[in-house]
Amino acid sequence: MSAGRTGGAGNAPQEPWHVPKVTPDALEQDLPSAVAEAAKRAFSARRPGSSLAELAYEGPGDTDDVTVYRFVCGGVTVYLSVCARETGLRLHVRCTGFHVRELEVLHGGVTVNENLNGSGFAEVDIEPGLLSVVVTPDRADVAPVQTMWIRIP
Repeated sequence: MSAGRTGGAGNAPQEPWHVPKVTPDALEQDLPSAVAEAAKRAFSARRPGSSLAELAYEGPGDTDDVTVYRFVCGGVTVYLSVCARETGLRLHVRCTGFHVRELEVLHGGVTVNENLNGSGFAEVDIEPGLLSVVVTPDRADVAPVQTMWIRIP
């Protein structure tokens, strides 16, 4: 598994920080097993071959119960709005830059696979915790785009 990410000119692999070489069980010896398992799950949730959409904006929405996030990767922009409701959190997703074939929502609950409507929009219920969204274009020659992980309180 590569510790790098794709991005930049020509989508060349880039390593965003120093990743030391360690044996597979090294972290388990120093960390509680639940923490080590969570880290392994986070790495497996990264979609190899996906381009990384970086967080460009985080701020309030139109109302006090909405937080808006904007992620950018080249000509693709992924907009996320998280709305806190009495029944839980609702995620609104909109994507511009290519036609999306599939949406995958990685969050504190079970991964959600959804289709965006003709306007490039979808809504799903989510759990608090870490959140990342993968949008897969309908063209095989264009790489999927995965947003950076963010924490939803």
